[in-house]
Amino acid sequence: MIQDDITFFSNLYKQAETLQKAKEAEFYEKLQKDKDGKFYLNMLKQGTMSDRISALSTIIQKDPQSSLSYIQNLIGMSKKKNRKQVEVAINQLRDLFCDTLLHDDRKLSPFSKNPELLLAAKSRGKVDNALILQAYFEHHLKELYSDFIIGVLKPMTHDDLEFYRKFSLNAL
Repeated sequence: MIQDDITFFSNLYKQAETLQKAKEAEFYEKLQKDKDGKFYLNMLKQGTMSDRISALSTIIQKDPQSSLSYIQNLIGMSKKKNRKQVEVAINQLRDLFCDTLLHDDRKLSPFSKNPELLLAAKSRGKVDNALILQAYFEHHLKELYSDFIIGVLKPMTHDDLEFYRKFSLNAL
């Protein structure tokens, strides 16, 4: 029984990866066709670091579920050496997580412990693609949020400069 569940979730996860890649490719194509989207994509390539951070934030707000790679890029920018740029990236990430990505009414779950997927596993019925994508998104969002807290903000609480220690504590 346990082996069946492992196989079930493994297959669902592979399906979710495929669906997510297709969804992100579709979103990218949509951005390329849209006038504003072209502008934001151009800012990602040629803009200043602040422009890139703002463009990433705007793209993520347009469709969070299709923007896992963009969230990852923004977290990467918050790990750079330039403290002013890190400050801007952290402010954007904090706002995104608080206002757009995280919801008070829903707890983020790992993929294999997602409540809806567990119900589907018990019934052994066909699982809806939207449900699979939602579970995959929540799983990766949980990992990205953890990376933001543990990989970016926590080390910053030990910074040499008091301003950045306070800044990271306020962000936390």
